[in-house]
Amino acid sequence: MALGCVAAFALAAPEALDAGLDAVCARENDPMASAACRNEDWDSDVRLARVALDLLTASALLRVGKVPSWCGGIIRCVESDFVARTKNALEFPFGSRIPDELPAKDVPRVDATRAMMVERAADLEPTRFYEAYVATDTPVVITGHLEREGWQALELFKTLDIFYKYGDTIVPVEYGTAFESHGVGVTSLSRFAQSFLAPSNDAHDGAPSSTNVAYVSQHQLFHQIPELCETFTVPPYALGRVSPETSAINIWLGTSGTRTSLHRDPYLNLLCQVAGFKYVRVYDDAQTQYLAPDVLRAGNKNTFTRSPLDPERSVPTAAVFVEHILRPGDVLYIPKNHWHYVRSLTTSVSMNF
Repeated sequence: MALGCVAAFALAAPEALDAGLDAVCARENDPMASAACRNEDWDSDVRLARVALDLLTASALLRVGKVPSWCGGIIRCVESDFVARTKNALEFPFGSRIPDELPAKDVPRVDATRAMMVERAADLEPTRFYEAYVATDTPVVITGHLEREGWQALELFKTLDIFYKYGDTIVPVEYGTAFESHGVGVTSLSRFAQSFLAPSNDAHDGAPSSTNVAYVSQHQLFHQIPELCETFTVPPYALGRVSPETSAINIWLGTSGTRTSLHRDPYLNLLCQVAGFKYVRVYDDAQTQYLAPDVLRAGNKNTFTRSPLDPERSVPTAAVFVEHILRPGDVLYIPKNHWHYVRSLTTSVSMNF
């Protein structure tokens, strides 16, 4: 009966979702698209799991106290059923460590003339952060903040063991990269760790093929596992904009070799690097003329823009950018409407506020 309720919620109550956004997502093969707009390319187990994630997303958009009491039970029911139906024979990779050093090859050389501004957290109070960087739309990397705030997540995500504890949790996943996609789907955290993250750890010094690249991107995992909110604190550099109880604090989990499109968002961003390493490139708004922008979700309050160009291969040399390699403990501030591109150099765990 619970499974029927969750299906009815997503398929018969589309007002809980943005229909215009769903249409765009379906065309773009977006893993965040509602199951209601999917065709027969997914089997029934994956479609049902995606419906449960739709319910989670819709619930997260409602005000506290407005979420029906049965939502949590239904999502847990679907997770249990999905995991039972999709088990594989792999043993869980206990002790598999996310690399704590850069790989021996395929690491971009950061040019000193394009290096991003860097500040020590101990030297950067929120007031000066606002005056020097937010008010001037200047990207900056803040080092040592997560250690200074005592983030338990830094220790928790050093290995994949945490994915066993919460292994039945279902998550949306993208296969391949923004430039060589192999589709999207749904999986459990334990299976994601077994099939993708552990092999990525093992192949630390080798370049993974796109068929071994997978990414859980921009997912509200903390709504599914609220106890994980105890492992981090909202950075003071968020300037009071977010809280764990009411905001969409997203997590990004992926293998080495994940690559985002070059895109920009209609809001400022704090990207916190919890485990692994990422190469980041940022272009300011003045460079838009070189980037062939394509507006998505036009007319929606979450309108954002992306470019079809590959920043490491095809962006015109006239486009000016800054770059940096993020390490565990770093916080990257990306101003509103600044273009950015991210490539994971190792298995990686990040959060954004």
